[in-house]
Amino acid sequence: MSSASSFIEQTLDSSPVVIFSKRYCPYCIKAKQVFDDLQVSYHTVELDGRADGSDIQKVLKQMTGASTVPRVFVNKQCLGGCSDLEEMYENNKLQTLLKSNGLLQ
Repeated sequence: MSSASSFIEQTLDSSPVVIFSKRYCPYCIKAKQVFDDLQVSYHTVELDGRADGSDIQKVLKQMTGASTVPRVFVNKQCLGGCSDLEEMYENNKLQTLLKSNGLLQ
């Protein structure tokens, strides 16, 4: 297993909500805002702030089929990117998922 794969696995094990992001990306900012609005804490990995960020992004593409950010995970399940997250939020599916995992009251 590559170090990027190991890092992703350890990160997903360490927090129920993980967002792989880039600081300058407006879609990443929107995705974080969804969780902020719900008052759900999350762990962010800013790929543009890491020397191995591009390696991590390549592994995320292999895992999820998408190379774009953000990549949002809840309990190790990839929910997709910003538009996927916003759609889930608007349809109350995100809130239901978070409640069923004890992450939202």
